[in-house]
Amino acid sequence: MRRRTPLTEADLGDAVLAVAAEHGLAAATIRNVAMHLGVSIGAVQHHFPTKDALYISAFTALVDRVAERIGAVGHDTETALEDILVELLPIDSRRRAEARVMIEFSALATRSPELAAIQESTLGRIQVGLRDALRARGVDAPGLRATALLAMVDGLALHWSSTTGAYPQEALESVLRDHLTLILG
Repeated sequence: MRRRTPLTEADLGDAVLAVAAEHGLAAATIRNVAMHLGVSIGAVQHHFPTKDALYISAFTALVDRVAERIGAVGHDTETALEDILVELLPIDSRRRAEARVMIEFSALATRSPELAAIQESTLGRIQVGLRDALRARGVDAPGLRATALLAMVDGLALHWSSTTGAYPQEALESVLRDHLTLILG
């Protein structure tokens, strides 16, 4: 069945993420994205003439989605730090899919200046949110602590994504709370 509504960049970004979450980022080709959407290859190429352009748009959409959720967390609440970090843990199907795709994009960013710039901006935005929440709690060296917390959560997401059940949801949340206790005292 062919799509009858106009194709948007948001549709394309969502399709890339859906294909990548299910089959891996390498499978998110222009052809497979077109098939997923039920449109012609030309319809996808009209918006994104290359796979690189498609990936840049999809990575931007993914990090914007995660950043929007993090931004919605009230940074002056008692649970702000944990709430921000939980958004980055692969503890439900949406966040597990995002983590898998984010890790693949991060690996590609080691060879793509455009993706690396998106990755750097994303990490910076998340660190600012964490730093501000730590500062509000009166933590010493909030920038350093924010970096450590982000690295810990990224490491948990990577380990979860690259194993078969080594880290159940309860373990991920427990490690997070333990690290927050160490930092907050």
